[in-house]
Amino acid sequence: MRNIIARLKSFGAPVDFINESKEFSSYPVIIAPAYQLADKALVDRWTDYVKKGGNLVLTCRTAQKDRHGRLPEAPFGSMINELTGNEMEFYDLLLPEEPGKLRMDGKEYTWNTWGEILKPGKDSQVWATYTQEFYEGKPAVTTRKLGKGTVTYVGVDSTDGLLEKDILKKLYAQLNIPVMDLPYGVTLEYRNGMGIVLNYTDKPYKFVLPSGTKVLIGEPVIPTAGVLVFSIAD
Repeated sequence: MRNIIARLKSFGAPVDFINESKEFSSYPVIIAPAYQLADKALVDRWTDYVKKGGNLVLTCRTAQKDRHGRLPEAPFGSMINELTGNEMEFYDLLLPEEPGKLRMDGKEYTWNTWGEILKPGKDSQVWATYTQEFYEGKPAVTTRKLGKGTVTYVGVDSTDGLLEKDILKKLYAQLNIPVMDLPYGVTLEYRNGMGIVLNYTDKPYKFVLPSGTKVLIGEPVIPTAGVLVFSIAD
């Protein structure tokens, strides 16, 4: 799911892209977007990670198929039901010119490419619900505590990624993880004791340097296609 990755990059927090060979326990948050091919061994690892204090974010279409791309003889999503605490009643797709709507914390969002209608368990919290179509009021996003950690399930792909961004901001706030709010197209990477800000927007962007840092390359006002490199404070 491109939306959740693009929006995550705007947080200015260090992000690693890992594969399943990595040890999960070293990461406070793991996001596995649209991880469609899965098996019991991976789901067990995710479950163990959460129970020991990790915070897992899964999105729609996760674990729909086995490792060979085959649909199991079971309801969609059933491979992760015990992990997410949800069942999927059904899913829907809408025309781009007639998108659906959903709401979280009083804010409205649109979607059309994929939306799962969820049936959450008793220990789940509903974060977002659909506000249109015959499934109005049905859950689209849920979260639950499991052991020492949490599982957040995003059952819908929003039109512009703003829902996914707000979900991550809400989760990070609950976990007391500070984040930035960079505009779409501005990214911050960390490498070898340096911060690297890239501006892919069509306008100059003024970056506020963290306290104690020093500019190494560029200027705080970053032109389009420009870069700013600064040292990270000790």
